[in-house]
Amino acid sequence: MPDGRSLYQHQIEVLRKACPEAETVYISLAQDSEMDELLQNASKVSYEATPGENSIEIILDLESSQGDESKGPATGILAAYDSDPEATWLVVACDYPCITPSSAG
Repeated sequence: MPDGRSLYQHQIEVLRKACPEAETVYISLAQDSEMDELLQNASKVSYEATPGENSIEIILDLESSQGDESKGPATGILAAYDSDPEATWLVVACDYPCITPSSAG
C-alpha cells in the first residue's frame, strides 16, 4: 500500500470499520505461507493488535497448497467453514486494494 502497510493490514482495517460488531477478523492462509510478525503473533493465539479492536486469528488451510494438491482459494473458504460451520462469513479476497468499508459492509 502507498502508506507502507501490507495489503492484508489495509484489509483488516477496512473490515474492522465495516464490521465493528465482529469480535474477530480471521485471516485464511496456506499451510506454508510466510508470516510477518503480526501474522506470527496471530497464529499463536488470538491477537488483539490495538486495545479495543477486533482480535485477529489465523485459519490455516486443511490441505497442502503444494503442487497438484492445491484447490486454490476455495481451500481457505472450506477451512473457515470447518472452523465454524454455523458462522456467517464475509470473505474478502487478498487482492482487492481498493475495497472500502462501505463496499465491504
